[in-house]
Amino acid sequence: MNTAADILLSVRNELGVPDRRHPVNQEAVEAWRQARFGLFIHWGIYSIPGGIWQGKRIEKLGEQIQRHARIPQQEYAALAEQFNPVQFDAGAIAGMARDAGMRYIVITAKHHDGFCMFKSDYTDYNIVDATPFGRDVVGELAAACAAEGLRFGLYYSNPDWGYSGAVKREPANAYAVFEPFTSEHLEYSCNQLRELLTNYGPISEIFFDMGLPTLEESVRLARTVHECQPRCLVSGRVMNNQGDFLTLPDNHMPDHPIETAWETPCTFYHTWGYKSWIERPPCDEQITRQIRLLADVVGKGGNYLLNVGPLADGSILDHERDILAGIGTWLRTESKGLLDVPLRVAPTPVAQPGRDGGILITPEHEHSVSCYNGLQYNTNIRDIERTWIANVPDAGRYRVDIEYRLKGGDMPVVWQFGGQKLHALLRGEITLASNSGFADGNEAISEHVQLPVVARRLTLGLLELPRVDRLRIALCKDDAQISADGVWTADDLDNPNKGAWCLNETWTANRRTNARHSMRGLHVATIRLRPEEVTPDAPRRKERDR
Repeated sequence: MNTAADILLSVRNELGVPDRRHPVNQEAVEAWRQARFGLFIHWGIYSIPGGIWQGKRIEKLGEQIQRHARIPQQEYAALAEQFNPVQFDAGAIAGMARDAGMRYIVITAKHHDGFCMFKSDYTDYNIVDATPFGRDVVGELAAACAAEGLRFGLYYSNPDWGYSGAVKREPANAYAVFEPFTSEHLEYSCNQLRELLTNYGPISEIFFDMGLPTLEESVRLARTVHECQPRCLVSGRVMNNQGDFLTLPDNHMPDHPIETAWETPCTFYHTWGYKSWIERPPCDEQITRQIRLLADVVGKGGNYLLNVGPLADGSILDHERDILAGIGTWLRTESKGLLDVPLRVAPTPVAQPGRDGGILITPEHEHSVSCYNGLQYNTNIRDIERTWIANVPDAGRYRVDIEYRLKGGDMPVVWQFGGQKLHALLRGEITLASNSGFADGNEAISEHVQLPVVARRLTLGLLELPRVDRLRIALCKDDAQISADGVWTADDLDNPNKGAWCLNETWTANRRTNARHSMRGLHVATIRLRPEEVTPDAPRRKERDR
């Protein structure tokens, strides 16, 4: 995997204008969308060094240690002789995913280093032929998923640092993540895709990643997949608008529902492959964080692909197991239907008043999502402590304005990944900030900036209010967030029952930054109802429920 700095470039390429060259299998897409929650597994010989090379901690991504430590190919390939993951248990991993509430698994069949976790007739650089382990991990996991009733997908990297037929590189750029195909490399990739799609049963998706394919090369890759398995979906990172679903930047949460099928890959830490020395936040904190991210993604119509990085012996860290178990427990006991909420996106989202005069956002389910004027809310209708009251003069059509007062004035935030303008949800406009820079083509430079809030007003929109004495407005604890053009994450893990929000757990590209106090103390100041004047010639907008 790569940081969002890279993936954003890929997505721009992916979201370009080229026409699709193949029809979308809508039945397969809809079946894939129902999976909602999946396990991503990044595993390979890079788990042996575990983020340390020649006694030194290597920063950045563990699965790209060959690149970041500039390890010569021959020296790196020798790691395969040590790779003997005797603790690998495909059945236990599939069971762990099932118990976490997950419905599919995607594993790295081949990452950028080119080492294959499956038996390939096109290279000996694979787990069966090059290691003392000698077992086909992809095959065993495919069988385990079938036994557990899980869908099974495969990650396949376009760059291949271990393949001699790939593009020739200068030593200073020996391990690039953006590189074109050679004709030999493209043929090699298509041959391996045919192996994967022929030998391991039904494959739900091929998660392509990185590279710089041309339009025709993207078409060739997608066509190869669909010729082998018409119901297998191709990720958007095949690029050039040839994917079957949109792949968001790593660890990215959109600020509104997306109508097309989409998936976001996420990690617990700033790495995908195992790193022995990385700081691991407390388990309870991660469980809370991941539950909220899962609810956010599912509510906006996406699939949430959450990563683990097994150790070199094939085991999963107890810390990661415990987090997944905690998510599964919550799904079973607190929100059994979360993953089965119908996918609906309202073109013109509106609120509907409840019978008691309360505006409840999408009140059909405890954990639902609605959207007002492009702003996103996740709400729990039982969270009655987070409601506010306004007097209703009479039945009629009103616009509901809520003005907010931010305690402390300015907000210190972490701005990242090239956003031109930041917005605080609840219509909190923030001043412009300069672009962030990029380092090494793979890591983004983030900076802390003081951004004064220049507006703090939200208009819920046009509402048809009944004849009631009081209007109860229920919002949620995740309303106050910061978003940028690029990537952001924001959670409220602090004092969830006190009617105040904070920005928390903001990630930069190269480190985890705790911004716990950035947005503490946002309170409702006033609620105003403005009667809507409807002229005789103006049609009354039809209110629609999500």
